[in-house]
Amino acid sequence: MKITIETITRDQRSILLYAEHCAVEQGGLLDGVRLNAADLGALVQLEDAGILAHGRIPGRLLGSFKDHRIQPTHWCDLTDTGWELAALLRRERSVRPNKARKQVDAVLDEQEGKVAGPFPAGYVEPRTGRVAVLVKDYADSILNGEKPAYWFGREADAMGLDPWRLVDGVDPLTAGGSWDVWFASGKPLRVGPGMTFFMSEEHAGMLGVEPNPMILAPEAG
Repeated sequence: MKITIETITRDQRSILLYAEHCAVEQGGLLDGVRLNAADLGALVQLEDAGILAHGRIPGRLLGSFKDHRIQPTHWCDLTDTGWELAALLRRERSVRPNKARKQVDAVLDEQEGKVAGPFPAGYVEPRTGRVAVLVKDYADSILNGEKPAYWFGREADAMGLDPWRLVDGVDPLTAGGSWDVWFASGKPLRVGPGMTFFMSEEHAGMLGVEPNPMILAPEAG
């Protein structure tokens, strides 16, 4: 049975992320104290799916790892598929809501000037001629990651700096209703369904957005 980020169970997710940690930090050796029956069952399921290989450490070696801070009872090696799935799970976990991070992002969002609201779809940025399009429409299209999109930073613009940031791509969140806009820095910006960024007039037209020079930019509060 194929296991993907959409079908992986809670037990499979937990043990795969632990196995990935052990592969990096502990030579692929799993601490017996950490493993329960559900973990062992999930390891078998993951191996059957080609995610990893695992087995018991030979009995004569048990308890002999004096230089280890753990008492390993099993070994585990991730396959290429396993590494790819673990990376997807790590990335998904990294964007989980965090109270402190929400406070930081709220201040950053205010500084960025997003308190003024998004530019309406069809708005034409007067200096470049770029056209505002909905992030969600771009994310759902074949243009995502293939045609350039640009984020406009109001704070940078107000300071006389280059306000444009090239977008690497957009990922929808599995929970729905939000999208992560990715930049070269590797730090995503989470936005809602009404958020826009900019594309060339040609590429905006491919999303069915017509430029409208009569639309005014929203004013900052």
